[in-house]
Amino acid sequence: MGYYIFFDESNKLDQPNGAYSYYGAFGTNEATMNEVVEQIERIKTQLGTTREMHFAEYTNDKDFGKYFKSMNCVINYDIHINIFIVN
Repeated sequence: MGYYIFFDESNKLDQPNGAYSYYGAFGTNEATMNEVVEQIERIKTQLGTTREMHFAEYTNDKDFGKYFKSMNCVINYDIHINIFIVN
C-alpha cells in the first residue's frame, strides 16, 4: 500500500513584506489520492479551467466555483490535514 503526502506553502517569510507563511499538508492512501486527483481533474474540465489555485489570497470571484467544488471534494474523503502558520 502506498501513502501520498501533498505539501505546499504560501506567502513567504523571506519576501520583503512576508510577516508569516502558511504551510499545509494532507495525506492518504494511494487509492484515495488517485480518486481525489481524478475528481479534481473532472471539476477543472467541467469548469474549463487550467489555472492553479492559490489559497493565501483569494482575489478572483470568477474562480469561486473551482475553489468551492475542489475543497468540497477533498473534505469528503478520509484524509489527514495539517496547517501551520509561522511568523
